[in-house]
Amino acid sequence: MKYSFSVLLALLCCLTAGAYDFIAGDIAYNLNGDGKGVTVTYTKYGNNYPGVTRLTIPQSVSHAGRQYTVTAIGEYAFYECESLMSLSIPISVKTIDDYAAFGCGQLSSLTIGSNVASIGQYAFSETALVAVELPLSVTSLGNYAFANCQMLTQLNTGNGLQLMGRSAFYRCTALRTATLGVSVNTIGTNAFAGCSALATLNANMPDPTMVAVSDNSFDASTKATCRLCVPRDALEAYANSPVWQDFLNITNVSEGYSLQLAFVRNSTLGNERAQLEIGLANEEPVSALQCDIVLPDNLELT
Repeated sequence: MKYSFSVLLALLCCLTAGAYDFIAGDIAYNLNGDGKGVTVTYTKYGNNYPGVTRLTIPQSVSHAGRQYTVTAIGEYAFYECESLMSLSIPISVKTIDDYAAFGCGQLSSLTIGSNVASIGQYAFSETALVAVELPLSVTSLGNYAFANCQMLTQLNTGNGLQLMGRSAFYRCTALRTATLGVSVNTIGTNAFAGCSALATLNANMPDPTMVAVSDNSFDASTKATCRLCVPRDALEAYANSPVWQDFLNITNVSEGYSLQLAFVRNSTLGNERAQLEIGLANEEPVSALQCDIVLPDNLELT
């Protein structure tokens, strides 16, 4: 569909004029329809929030004598914020919309609250993020969500992610280690295309036959050089499944790692201690290992 210049200009004016309902703590908000929540929005289209380097979004804000919960990061909220380097999103936020922080060329630190369920298309594309850690709550990533993040070296999708959209991590050329959680069931076309440095892919999905994955989700060169680490019981299934079987180096996620939990008694202090040792047989980071340790009473971890 083609638009005339006048139509495009009108669309741009709509984005610029009346962009927000109020500002609190230097952050712009729009009131939600329910009258209880607000959505973070932009102050103007392109390089809004000029000069701001760090932003911590609050869980709630006050306006006109009322308290509102911050529930979403809206479309274009931080679009092309040229100086923004750090962004922290609170647990009250449920959604991060399209283009939320697109083109923030200095954004290297991102904290996502533990209730965010979805991240829209192009939300963090073309940023300077070094690592992406998705909380368990995130179930879907939009198309190109983290595309062209050329400083990104490490990714952990968390165990809640189900849908990874088309080109989600397209041309993340520095990405070396990626960990996919147990719930991933769709990996879009070109999801990891152009990730030329990818050396280790930890695929924790227990049944590869239940994962919709495209032939173009990974480059041929990636399949030839990247080490694909899979659950021990699923090694044969991956080796015989379309796309996954094209990886030339398939191994168990446990290979190269050793985990030891030892209980010892401190004769001097007269108490029990728990000692956790993690050993590496290779130089890859332990990105596939996640565990919680609950100690009995009177035990301490050293």
